[in-house]
Amino acid sequence: MTTATLHMKQIEERQDNSDKVLHNIWEKQSAHDLDADLEQLIHVVVSKLREATDVVCLSSNVPLPKEILQEIPRLAQRGVRVYLLLNEFDHLYASFINNKAIIRIDEHVVGNILLIDPKLTTKSGYLFSFNSFNSVKNGTHFYVPFDGTQLKEAYHYFLSRFWSSMEEYRDSKMERNSQQLSPPFDIYPLIDPEGFYYNSRNSHYLRSQLEEIILQANRSLQIGLSKYNELDALYATLYLKAEQGVSITLYTGLHVEHDFLKEFRDNENVVVKAVEHLNNFFVLADNDAGLLLSGTLDGHNEAGISLSPKAVQDFINRLNRLEPNMWSFRKEIRLGEIQTRKIFIDHFNKQFKEKEIEEFTTVDYGEIVAPTLRAFFEGAHKPGKKQSDELAMTTIHRWKLIPPVLDDNAKQDALYDQWEKETTKLKKYVEQVLEYAKTVGKEKKAFFGSIFGRLFQKDDKVDVEKIIQGLESATIEMDKGIFKWSAADELLKKIEQYTSKLLEQQLELKEKQDYYEKKEKWEQERNTVLKEKQDKEAALKALEHEYSEVESQMNEVAPELLDEISLYKLEIQDLEEKLSLIAVEEQEALSLKNVHDVVLKVCANLDERIKGFQKLKNAEKKKYFTNKVEPYLKGEFDSIGKLDILKSILDSNNIKDGKEKMKYVKKEIATHVELREEIPSDKEDILKQYEELCEEKDKLNHQLTQLEQKGSENKKEEKTKLQKLDKEIQKANQELSQNEKRLEKLGEEFNYSPSSKEAQKLPFSTNFTLNLPKEKLPHVGKLYKVGKTRKLAISNQQQLSAGEEEAVRLQAELVLG
Repeated sequence: MTTATLHMKQIEERQDNSDKVLHNIWEKQSAHDLDADLEQLIHVVVSKLREATDVVCLSSNVPLPKEILQEIPRLAQRGVRVYLLLNEFDHLYASFINNKAIIRIDEHVVGNILLIDPKLTTKSGYLFSFNSFNSVKNGTHFYVPFDGTQLKEAYHYFLSRFWSSMEEYRDSKMERNSQQLSPPFDIYPLIDPEGFYYNSRNSHYLRSQLEEIILQANRSLQIGLSKYNELDALYATLYLKAEQGVSITLYTGLHVEHDFLKEFRDNENVVVKAVEHLNNFFVLADNDAGLLLSGTLDGHNEAGISLSPKAVQDFINRLNRLEPNMWSFRKEIRLGEIQTRKIFIDHFNKQFKEKEIEEFTTVDYGEIVAPTLRAFFEGAHKPGKKQSDELAMTTIHRWKLIPPVLDDNAKQDALYDQWEKETTKLKKYVEQVLEYAKTVGKEKKAFFGSIFGRLFQKDDKVDVEKIIQGLESATIEMDKGIFKWSAADELLKKIEQYTSKLLEQQLELKEKQDYYEKKEKWEQERNTVLKEKQDKEAALKALEHEYSEVESQMNEVAPELLDEISLYKLEIQDLEEKLSLIAVEEQEALSLKNVHDVVLKVCANLDERIKGFQKLKNAEKKKYFTNKVEPYLKGEFDSIGKLDILKSILDSNNIKDGKEKMKYVKKEIATHVELREEIPSDKEDILKQYEELCEEKDKLNHQLTQLEQKGSENKKEEKTKLQKLDKEIQKANQELSQNEKRLEKLGEEFNYSPSSKEAQKLPFSTNFTLNLPKEKLPHVGKLYKVGKTRKLAISNQQQLSAGEEEAVRLQAELVLG
């Protein structure tokens, strides 16, 4: 027995379907069929035929049964004339009618009409329901006797249809256009109906009467038709009647299309019932008025009669008797609400199949492997529910639940070999570290016992003896095979930490020696640089003093020129006072003149730039206006306080081409109203005077400059000396700057930078890291591998929770094994 079959569970689950909703259902009214006495109608026909003494008129759309045919020879023996209007001739009739009856064929004849001695006082007549002469079970067979008026109208109607038919049989041979009997249309013309209604090509008495009865109904309507599309025009009326509270019951055949249900199935006042074969077509209103039809309303050959209140009640009683055989339509119903357990599901396509609602149905899923062990142990795994084709109050779902088990070809996971390999490696490494720790312990003890070591505080953070004890303990555990691998990472971290501390102490001694050496060297270098700085500052000060003395000699002017220079300065000062006075008194006029001068200057400048634009390179053209023209314009307009006008001109266009933009700006500047304001005519003389004073001042300044240059022409020796001193001062400043940079680099305080540490040589590699597997071995169960899939096998449910945690960690499937 395998592990799977050993632990297999038999599971059964019951599903209550009583709330399952079914749509478009035909429900059988009764669990037992009522056997209707259909032979009774044929017996009625036979008994009426035996009462005839003069004439029998019979129309039928179905083959005549043998019981009726056998009466024809007997009628002939009594001298009764027999007229048969049928929709087809059957050669079986020949032996019965041979010169005993006349058959005429009308393929459109509908329904069954029987007239007995219609011209005598003993006359009688009957309208039988459609298909009444066929032996069809559970039909709504019915017949109604004619009253006097109906009989007369029916007789005229029969004669009209009979003599209008062209095929005639008196035996087995057909005769056309027979003139042996003349049509009695002059005596029995077709008359307008009062109680017997019919449809023809030119008249629709029957349809009109049917519509009238429906429209007059106030309480109830019971309608039976073969095809409800005949009532298309009345759907709206019927729906309105139902909305007004009229109770409507529609009867239909079970095996015909029921598209009409879509019009009424949402109305609670409309009930739809069906029978296996609907053989009566009728309309009943308010239990006291009605109409019995020979057939449907499709063509032009149907007939029907009004029903008396008694006939209506008899018909209703007949329907009530047939109620157990009927099916009721349910748009929506719960399975538990169905009483008889027999239903049809209507797909509105004539595809019907009776379904029996069972108490139980079983769906067996066979063997199902649980997706997880927990699902198996708790029995929580359920298969995807299948919907049974059978309808049942309860569905029993059965399956055998099998646990996921270890495959026979499973192999032990490589993780075990990896840990085994690292055990030997770790033991060797710990032994090496242990030996090194003992050596370091001895060296540390000797170091702090030396004279040099006493200068430093002893480092008690590293307890070498404790490390040695821990390493010896781990070695013993590995020898005995009881070492806890969970502590391996911590052991390696400690080894790495303590060896690092020991190395750090050794390097610290070297750094202290290096510190004192570098600090002494820094102090010597800084003192040297400071001394050089002081010397250079003194030399620079002497050069600057000498330069000042020579420069004073250069500025000395000859006595004979001093008086002339003073006169020029006095004249220039006098002109400046006059210009200042005019500038204060004529500020507005001078401003206008300044604007005019700038506008002319700018326009002239733009002209030159426009002419030279084509000579520019393409790259320069793209940003010429932005980089060259716009800054120039802003400077000029800023000098006259008109930047706002320039900004409005620049913002008023989106011209991209530099040349076109300059043309546009030039035009706008030249024509701008605020830049063309006229200078008052009475100010022209004073402005001209101001301009002449400015020219005179410029002339005197030029003459003064020439006079001062003339006074220093004979001091070439002083000039040469000044040039030499200037070069020496520049050189001294450069050297002093370099000296200051050296001081800045050395800093005000000594900043120690340790020398690069040399790697300490150890008897083992600190990069060992043991390379432990990333995954620990499972704490429960055993790890296997099947192909590329891991399996963690446990043996019982007690290991389930721990096994699930380990399976997640190890990315394995938990199985029984």
